[in-house]
Amino acid sequence: MDLRRKAVKFLDKHGYCTISTINSESNTPQSTLVRYANDDLIIYLISAKERRKVANIAINPKVSIVVYGRSLLIPPKSLIIWGDATILDRDDDEAFRVYTSGRFPAGWINSQAIRRAERRSNIVFIRIEPKKIRLNEYRNGFISGDVLEV
Repeated sequence: MDLRRKAVKFLDKHGYCTISTINSESNTPQSTLVRYANDDLIIYLISAKERRKVANIAINPKVSIVVYGRSLLIPPKSLIIWGDATILDRDDDEAFRVYTSGRFPAGWINSQAIRRAERRSNIVFIRIEPKKIRLNEYRNGFISGDVLEV
């Protein structure tokens, strides 16, 4: 299986990621744990407009995200995505389609959560377009991973 398909399969199985941005006030890295939805390798996040990550992206759209696999016995697999983020209005049709189409991991999103989000006027979507990905796996005592320019 090629790296792109492995990465999409990995994204489809998980639901949390850490997004790292550059803090627009202190010019230092800032990381936040968030839920995501994906459409192929495109990542969608939901945030309140007032959150620091939204302000950071408005000034510098370069981000990285890390998705961790689950493992009890060995270090988990992880997927790193470096890309450009765009802040989208809550009425963006494509983002809303991904959000409501069940692309979030099974069991998380439900009709009640969708209705609550629809009522909140301060919600925005964040769309992350990948530029480079790396799928890390534990092999022979070391973490190694292949890199793909997207």
